[in-house]
Amino acid sequence: MAHYVSALALALAIAASGAFVSDASAKGKPGVCKQATLTGKVKTWSCKTDQVCCSVPSLGYYSCGKKALGGCIKI
Repeated sequence: MAHYVSALALALAIAASGAFVSDASAKGKPGVCKQATLTGKVKTWSCKTDQVCCSVPSLGYYSCGKKALGGCIKI
């Protein structure tokens, strides 16, 4: 039961914060992702050129998504 409650809480947190999706090659160098954190610092990470940048700053999540699979996971 506790696992279901934890999973539901995580899903609600992600849904409430919304996932930020941008094309990694849209700005600057292809494959370089940048997003402001909640503290105002800029987080930089790399993705392959066939991937999109994904982040959920409220959860500290910064990763890459597959364009073929629709980009980032949205709940």
